[in-house]
Amino acid sequence: MRRFLIAIAVLLASAAGPAAAEIYKWIDGDGQMHFTT
Repeated sequence: MRRFLIAIAVLLASAAGPAAAEIYKWIDGDGQMHFTT
C-alpha cells in the first residue's frame, strides 16, 4: 500500500511540472492580473 501511494505521488508531481511551466501571468493596461495557459 505504501509503495502504491508513493507511486501516485510521483505521478502527480511529474504531471504537475509541465502544466505549471505553461502558465503565464500577465497584467493588462488597467492593472488587472491574468493567467494564461
